[in-house]
Amino acid sequence: MCLNAYFGCPLINMRGEVIGMNTAVSASSQGIGFAISIDVIKDAIDDLMESVPKRKAKRKKA
Repeated sequence: MCLNAYFGCPLINMRGEVIGMNTAVSASSQGIGFAISIDVIKDAIDDLMESVPKRKAKRKKA
């Protein structure tokens, strides 16, 4: 389910689980849309998180 078929909104199944993300809608094709699977999204997030440099937390002085 994706309200108004906005791109970037989550696709949710009947159990309330996110199963993908809407990426594009063709208005001239009677509302046909395209989506990316949640598995592809999770892999992309993992790849992005691995490339982000880790920062050390700074301790506050008492």
